Amino acid sequence: MATQRLFTQAELDVLCLPGEGRFFPALDSGDTAHAKAVYADVEAAFREFHDIYHKWVATILEFLYERHGHEAMAKSLPLEKMLAGAFRMGMTLEQVLTADSAPQQRMAALIDAGDTTGAKKFFREVEKACRDLHDFYRDWVTSLLSHVYREYGVDALEQCLRSSSEKGWMPWMMEDITHDTKTRLRDWTRLLAVGNFATFSIAEDDEKFVITQNPCGSCGRQQQDGRYDPPWHLAVIKEPHPITFTHGDVTAYRTHIAVMHTIMPIERIGAPWPVIQCPRTKEEKCQILLYKNPRQAAPEHYAMVGMQKPL
Repeated sequence: MATQRLFTQAELDVLCLPGEGRFFPALDSGDTAHAKAVYADVEAAFREFHDIYHKWVATILEFLYERHGHEAMAKSLPLEKMLAGAFRMGMTLEQVLTADSAPQQRMAALIDAGDTTGAKKFFREVEKACRDLHDFYRDWVTSLLSHVYREYGVDALEQCLRSSSEKGWMPWMMEDITHDTKTRLRDWTRLLAVGNFATFSIAEDDEKFVITQNPCGSCGRQQQDGRYDPPWHLAVIKEPHPITFTHGDVTAYRTHIAVMHTIMPIERIGAPWPVIQCPRTKEEKCQILLYKNPRQAAPEHYAMVGMQKPL
């Protein structure tokens, strides 16, 4: 039996808009209060993803300290590699200061002055700085996961991901599944389109929303940018294992999809949260299946990590 659609396609298309696509129309409307509110929301989304990564770094370091001691934690933090990564990306002190200062106050002043051109120029500066910081944090997380894998093996990597998830991701999941379906979709798409800089489309059917990313704002762009090739050398997990979707050759970053979004949610609520289908070839696209019932998923979504759907 067909269910009523919750969104029109036009409404779904609006949810795909990136930060610029949200802020510039608000700015052009001439409604200064609205423009300030939209900018504040966009900047908050930028910073929310930074915060996710920052806390993830902390939980990985905590795992290393608890399991292997202070020296093991210190060994995972070679400053020269972190600085080299930032320099390779072309990050500048000006960019870091732009993101770290109070851009919302400067933007408010430009909006109040009616300087639309200046506001758009400044927005692009803030967005570039926040995107580069996002990618730096993402690569820092991946460097730590690569270190855990290379030093302690694939099972330790799973334990590390589980430890991080218990401290941050699982509480977030348990709250997220209590939200109504419309709120959950809006929250996810805001985080993906603005905070994670993903490009995607959305389709709705009776059971779910299909978010097709091309590319994904984290794993996909990371691979496109050559982070697993020289001189970056981030790790690819070769072994067939549940955290490599049982087939191996999965990037260190992408293993968190298997653990944090698939295996642990199945153990906790009986279904992935949400279903994320990572591409195995350059031609395939990443898809997120956001089921209207968060405890629902098809049998193949369990099989991809070697599990079975509960009866």
